[in-house]
Amino acid sequence: MKTSITKLKTSFLVMTLTLSSVSFAKVVAKVTEVKGNVFAILPEGKTVKITPNFHLDENSEILVSEDGLVTFYDYYDTTYHLNGSSHIKMLDKSAHLKSGKVWIQSTHTNTPLSLITANAHVDYWKSEFITSFDQNSGKSQVMVVGGDLDVSNILEKNIKYSLTAGAFTVVDPDHNEGQPRRPTTIGPDSLNKALAEFKAIPKDILNNSTPSMKRSIASVDENISSKKGEIIFIHSSRAPASVEPKAKKMSMKRVQKPSVTPVVVRVIGVSDSVPSLVVSPTPSKAEVMRVPASAQPTVMTHDADFNQSLDSATGKQPKYPSEVQKLIEDLKSF
Repeated sequence: MKTSITKLKTSFLVMTLTLSSVSFAKVVAKVTEVKGNVFAILPEGKTVKITPNFHLDENSEILVSEDGLVTFYDYYDTTYHLNGSSHIKMLDKSAHLKSGKVWIQSTHTNTPLSLITANAHVDYWKSEFITSFDQNSGKSQVMVVGGDLDVSNILEKNIKYSLTAGAFTVVDPDHNEGQPRRPTTIGPDSLNKALAEFKAIPKDILNNSTPSMKRSIASVDENISSKKGEIIFIHSSRAPASVEPKAKKMSMKRVQKPSVTPVVVRVIGVSDSVPSLVVSPTPSKAEVMRVPASAQPTVMTHDADFNQSLDSATGKQPKYPSEVQKLIEDLKSF
């Protein structure tokens, strides 16, 4: 009997403590916007669907569906935006991002706040940043939109990097023994792309963004509207830089073919059997051959007197040298 009374008292005491802890649970945040399916795991283990104006107690966890979005704020002037497939646990003055991505906007300056992942620790005050954690790779990424903050490994908080607006770092367990990488500056395009995953990009961020510079062809108008797969013909009167103006004009002139004048060609030879050649006065285009302009036509004549004198002089020439001819004469005299 005494044992039963003792057990009953113990059970009543445990139930009283549990109810008192649940009744006096501290509210740490309030939901303002919900898109899609978003659920909350309460400290007592109960899972409920979140709607706007829902109050989150300390140690509550938020689960966002793949196509969901949720926005809530705590009581330290900090707003949280969670996109699809994210999981976060809310604590007092801190939050634990277990997976996914969160965009934090803090305007509080007096109380230091923090955000932790499985391997990263972020200390911030008045700042705006985006943090993500990938459970598969174990990487934590921190991108600062405005203000400044400190990033360190969760096990070695003394070794940390200070990041300012436009800086980016990664905490990779396979790199530098899990220490944060040296901060890298990011461009406005990457920043706007990251913010667009949550909601509409704030106008002040767009106005302060510096447009990215890129090289283009000066003579080509990039505002020409065209459909995908359509071929655009660009007409331009510009000539290559290697072509001089004079050369360009000369190349446009039409080349005139030299005119052919009929001439009589006479061949001089050693025989009278060579007939004279007369060029046809009306040759066809296929038979006309181009000749250099500097070449002058040569007129050859066939002179019979010259041939006769040539034959006479050839007959008077000795057939053999004088020594051989003398020897032949001596032999003939015997």
